[in-house]
Amino acid sequence: MEILSWSYNHMPHRLRACFLYMGVFPEDYVIHVSHLIMLWVAEGFLKPNTHKSLEEVAKEYLEELIDRNLVIVRDRIYNGEIKTCSIHDTVRELCMRKAREEKFLYVANQEYDISSEIMKNQRCLSIHPNGQTAGIYDSTIRSLLYFTDSPLPNSLCFQLLRVLEAGNINFSEFPIEIVKLVNLRYIALSYSGKFEIPASIAKLCNLQTLIVFRGSYAERLFFPLGLWLMPQLRHLLFDEVVLLCSPGLWQMPQNVNLQTLTGVINFRFTKEAPQIIPNLKTLGISYHFELQSDLSFYCLENLVHLRQLESFKCNVISNDGEKVPLPQNFAFPPNLKKLTLSGCRISMHNMFLAGNLPNLEVLKLKECLRLTNCLYLKCIPPGIGEIPTLQQIFLYRCSPSVVKSANSILEEQEDWGIYDLKIHVDSNSYGNIAFRGNSYPEDLSFRI
Repeated sequence: MEILSWSYNHMPHRLRACFLYMGVFPEDYVIHVSHLIMLWVAEGFLKPNTHKSLEEVAKEYLEELIDRNLVIVRDRIYNGEIKTCSIHDTVRELCMRKAREEKFLYVANQEYDISSEIMKNQRCLSIHPNGQTAGIYDSTIRSLLYFTDSPLPNSLCFQLLRVLEAGNINFSEFPIEIVKLVNLRYIALSYSGKFEIPASIAKLCNLQTLIVFRGSYAERLFFPLGLWLMPQLRHLLFDEVVLLCSPGLWQMPQNVNLQTLTGVINFRFTKEAPQIIPNLKTLGISYHFELQSDLSFYCLENLVHLRQLESFKCNVISNDGEKVPLPQNFAFPPNLKKLTLSGCRISMHNMFLAGNLPNLEVLKLKECLRLTNCLYLKCIPPGIGEIPTLQQIFLYRCSPSVVKSANSILEEQEDWGIYDLKIHVDSNSYGNIAFRGNSYPEDLSFRI
């Protein structure tokens, strides 16, 4: 502990608040870096850099803490960036001790009671399982984080509050007192039943991050147009939210700070949409069809104008089970690094466009691989069998060598004790070889 204290005392001041903040998380908690960075940005811990975004600065701070052996890397993503992290129990003990000494953080759990005297001049309050929230009144608290489902205080009168992390609390209606906390920069909530985000949320002119999780028995959530009027918004994360493209939407001013928009249902990308969110970096959308239909109505060809977009996830859900084809005029944003497509069919033309993306690093094709009339294809690359989410391969009018390569993939997976992959082959693809997988039923119709 003495050695660790020495390390803390010689730490640059710009890193200290970020380090002490690690104490808000429960013991052995796996911390998602994207979540941590949003919190650091909202707390104002980062020194602005004219050449880098605050999120980029936060990643550099985290790397410095890792280099000092104060933070442990748990998992990395495809390009080496850190996905999750944690801190050792001994380091956490130092973190908690220093945070209490400096009135930076107080953790409420079964061991400690909250009193008005204890909370005096505290900056941050973290509620852990079995923690009590009674006795929390108006104070200097700037951050209130719940890692339990304990209810919020009866009166939210924290006028200095910047962060409200309440994703573990299930709200049946929006806590309207929140809109009075004009200093809020970060809100995370969960909801059930019929839940509505009020238009008055636009009063929170400093809000940077809004996260809304969908709980059990929750009805569909609608996106309030007032969110577009919030100039500081950086991240909007939903499980499912309907964004109605009313005429008033296209009259909204540009939201130049918005970087993340996920969980949007049936968003129609008219030519005005990219002009409203020009600097979007991460986009996650889904399209729900009651009956077989097509995606051309949603004007996805205009996605090409989102020139800052780096990650795009599109999920198509059809009640009749049919895969909906991507439109022929679909255009991928030019700077994409990560592309995820699920529940749709992609033509050779669209695949050619994806293959020509100069910065693409990750391509995820979920659910199944369907090869139709690929007469010049000699084999399926064996690396296809290493895709963990691959569930089915459909072969229609392919050469015998392609069927043989599919057999090899199936055998390799079974050698590893994996039996999830299903391969379906029509009789026109058998050639002179015996196929080990499933054949198509005779009454199955194909779209070529």
